[in-house]
Amino acid sequence: MDEEKKNKTIDFIRKAKIAYDVFNEVGTTVATSIMFDRRMSSLESYDNSITKYYLKNRDDFPNLRDRKEVTFKSGKNKLVGYLYEVPYPKALILCAHGIRSLSDDYNAIYQSYFVSHGFNVLAIDLTASGRSQGSYIDGLHQSAFDIAAAIKFIKKDRRLRKLPLCLVGHSWSGYGVCAALNYEDDVKCVVSLSGFYSPDVVMASLVKSKVGLLADLNKSKLDEANERRSGKDNPYISAIDGINKANNTHILLIHGENDEIININRASIISKMNDITNKNVKGIILKEKKHADIWLSYEAIESLNKAKELGSKLLKQYKKINKIPEEEIKTFQESIDKERNSQIDEILFQKIIDFIEESI
Repeated sequence: MDEEKKNKTIDFIRKAKIAYDVFNEVGTTVATSIMFDRRMSSLESYDNSITKYYLKNRDDFPNLRDRKEVTFKSGKNKLVGYLYEVPYPKALILCAHGIRSLSDDYNAIYQSYFVSHGFNVLAIDLTASGRSQGSYIDGLHQSAFDIAAAIKFIKKDRRLRKLPLCLVGHSWSGYGVCAALNYEDDVKCVVSLSGFYSPDVVMASLVKSKVGLLADLNKSKLDEANERRSGKDNPYISAIDGINKANNTHILLIHGENDEIININRASIISKMNDITNKNVKGIILKEKKHADIWLSYEAIESLNKAKELGSKLLKQYKKINKIPEEEIKTFQESIDKERNSQIDEILFQKIIDFIEESI
């Protein structure tokens, strides 16, 4: 290769590297912004979704009708919680939802179950979710901060702190209930459903689901973008560190073997059992269960999947739910067996109740 061709090749490589670095720098910022610079959920978005037709929500449970609203601060935002009380409670269970969800939607299925089994329940809306404040979140570690803030609030309340405290979270909060133990470890027990062990292990897949090509980004640049958002050197707060720090807390890890969001072998907390030094940790792997159906019975899942097929056809035909004619919505609604779709996995939840009662 003559000197001129060699120099051109070197110049091309240099320019390509600059272009690649610029793409990664801009791309990761855009990707994280698309993911997090918006409300995660709201009552309005839930009411305008087809999801509300599939499963029961808080309005469908008589034992969740009466509640007390509480508020507490997490960072600069005021978060909202809902306290359900029974006459002689065994413990207080703090329940937290997944991303894009809220306390009053299908999460009410297991909240109602705990109330019916003699527990007080404090269900919280995380930052930028439900009725809580916030127009964005800093990153996936937000659930850990919010749950830690809720624990701090409980410990300061004269009535709430009298009861043994248990945490239950799914997905985003399945991570959060464990990661929060890095900050507030005065907790009797934790039940984590479908939780991931660190935000970075699921960031790429979440970004890919939203922005496609931008997901194929340099991980170090994605890490830097998250650090800039959070203002922290390490926004990837470890659920494993929290579990090991709270070595007197009993922890139950539950994961579906077919989880399509939090891969059981690559991203789940349960995949890191060899790194856990806390001797009070148990794990349950549920055959054939996926991510969002983990607390439902197998019969409910079969029925729910059929309902979702019908809903998908409607949305494909009309594009948006508010475009579907009222008569068709009514016919669709009448065809859905909401009661059957919402049947809880009694075998699983009896194990959860047994675990909580043994832990307190």
